[in-house]
Amino acid sequence: KHFKFWERYFTWALNDRIDYIDVRSTPTPIKIYGNGFALKPFEELPAAWKNYFYDEEDCRAANEKIKYIFDNNLLAWPHTDNRYKLFIAAFQQLQKQLP
Repeated sequence: KHFKFWERYFTWALNDRIDYIDVRSTPTPIKIYGNGFALKPFEELPAAWKNYFYDEEDCRAANEKIKYIFDNNLLAWPHTDNRYKLFIAAFQQLQKQLP
């Protein structure tokens, strides 16, 4: 569901022609850069993100699943200068990797 959130967030910004969106204050295990993203180490996850889970073990298991997907799948980044389209495509691909 979290990958779907990011896909919809970037789609909303693209469709509404929003020049800048905040990606830093959203509780997430993903650090988003101008041209890509990475998984935050478990120790750096925001407390608000950890609170979405039943307990720390449940959160750690979710983080490990995301890490596995990131480590074992190559993304086909589209050829575009539009960052929103890049992120939309990437998060769509990641959703397909979920069991």
